Amino acid sequence: METILQFKNLDYYYESNGKKVTILDNVNFSFQKGHFYTILGPSGSGKTTTLSLGCGLDIPKNGYVLYNGKDIRKIGLDRYRNQHVSVIFQSYNLIT
Repeated sequence: METILQFKNLDYYYESNGKKVTILDNVNFSFQKGHFYTILGPSGSGKTTTLSLGCGLDIPKNGYVLYNGKDIRKIGLDRYRNQHVSVIFQSYNLIT
């Protein structure tokens, strides 16, 4: 199987009222070409953050998002989104 997208040692957090809020902690996962995946979880569990990182809309605090084995930051986030990613937002009113 060919890995097309990989999360490697992925961490994501933000600061709120002086406290670190961890969203993703050392996530490792490989997405295989030609397969469909579902991300499930309760509200606040990091689903949207995971999608945003995989689509290059945000960058991890630590770790890597790899597309065909290459860090998407080295590809260039704009180029990566333009040439390799398609996103349909759930809330269509975000597109004007």
